[in-house]
Amino acid sequence: MQVDWIILAFLVCLSAACDNSQAGPPLGTILLNVRVFDAESGNFTEPTGLLIRAGRVHETGPSESLPIAADTLDAAGGFALPGLWDSHTHLAFLTLGGEDSLAIALEEFARAGILYVRDVGGPLEVISSISQRVSTGELPGPEIFFSGPMLERPPLHWAQFNEQLPGFTVPVESAEDVDRLVEEVSAAGGSFLKVFNKWDLDLFPRILRRAEERGLGVVLDPGPPVFQSISVDTALALGATSIEHAFAPVLSVLAPDLRRLHDSLALSSGQQGVQAFLGEVFAPAGMEAIDGAALRRLGQRWAESGAFHCPTLRVMPSSPAVSSCLAVQ
Repeated sequence: MQVDWIILAFLVCLSAACDNSQAGPPLGTILLNVRVFDAESGNFTEPTGLLIRAGRVHETGPSESLPIAADTLDAAGGFALPGLWDSHTHLAFLTLGGEDSLAIALEEFARAGILYVRDVGGPLEVISSISQRVSTGELPGPEIFFSGPMLERPPLHWAQFNEQLPGFTVPVESAEDVDRLVEEVSAAGGSFLKVFNKWDLDLFPRILRRAEERGLGVVLDPGPPVFQSISVDTALALGATSIEHAFAPVLSVLAPDLRRLHDSLALSSGQQGVQAFLGEVFAPAGMEAIDGAALRRLGQRWAESGAFHCPTLRVMPSSPAVSSCLAVQ
């Protein structure tokens, strides 16, 4: 982050701490010469004044028109932004470096203006503990919305992570497993469940129903680009609330002849056949592999469903947090 950028979210937190020490009504802090992001127009204002009181933006306008404040800070033409989201993380990995590493990384989120984090896979006890410590102020950092473990039919794709982080990925083989896990995530304060890779199609509607009963969403990462047990179009039709990764929809929009070849290879040769399909057929075909009509139908269904797509754009310069993305609707 460049030093001439002022992130409003962090300064709001700073102002809130200052306001708490005031006697009587809080006077707040005025930022001078700050360019404020206008979400309606999508543009920044010319340099203006911005008053923060009790941790919230109270008023904007020429500095001489703002009420008296306890402090003023000159933003020198910097930019004020709302709090940002990192919508695809695995924060449990931050604990592997120890307590100091965890605390530093979480505070870096806030200093970068990221005040909300969506964690899509990790041991339930670990991530719920981190979330609670942040919410109580013990650890400075972003508000965390989490799923708990990654759920899939065995054998587990990321089983090796369970060696360092037991419970990172968990098998789901029965209706009882579904019911138990939904209750555990709900009781721990989770916001959604993460369905990953291979799944039995008869259990997928059940986790959607049980999650909805508890006010939880269901996030699907269908696995590799084409070898998927639940395709994106099926997941949307059944009620998934979010789809992870930009490559996820490929199977749903394959040209008909390639889809038939894929399905045949999947039945006759399993994973090896599909890997051969990817390398020898799909990649050389380029855009000819995509059925435009199917793509339009999927786009229409997606828009009607209201589900999110999290493409997981990687921006990983120095942090062990797994990845970052913008969630778009």
